[in-house]
Amino acid sequence: MQDGIASRVTQTDADRFCLDGQRLVVSNGVAYGAPGAEYRTEIETYSRIRAFAGAGVGPQYFVVEAADGRIFEYGTTPDSRVDGSSAAAHPTIPAWIWALSRIRDRSGNVIDFSYSEDLHNGGFRVVGVRYNSNPGAGVRRLARTRFQL
Repeated sequence: MQDGIASRVTQTDADRFCLDGQRLVVSNGVAYGAPGAEYRTEIETYSRIRAFAGAGVGPQYFVVEAADGRIFEYGTTPDSRVDGSSAAAHPTIPAWIWALSRIRDRSGNVIDFSYSEDLHNGGFRVVGVRYNSNPGAGVRRLARTRFQL
């Protein structure tokens, strides 16, 4: 419970985002949930969290620049976010869950995650991890793990 109010997600601009259990606080003066908004965690982690794209209520994806130089991308692939457009019952509701889709380190090495969405329950299952690649250096994915569901 934050702000003395216990409530559910309403898909309005009153909703607030969390990252790894920490509430996000807007830090650059752009409206909360708007594309271009920058956030920090309520308990400072020295990460820069930016919202991108999207229309209406909430962003399409987030990019987190961690203090150690790693970059985490959440919801940058269609399978790494749950949004209303994926569910026929709610075609106008924006993304409301963003899963980790990529991790990049300072050298440009990446780890990509792929998911199977559970539209009925609004969640994800990791189905694959691809790693040991460096797109900037022309190194293709050298290893892949697939999970059977």
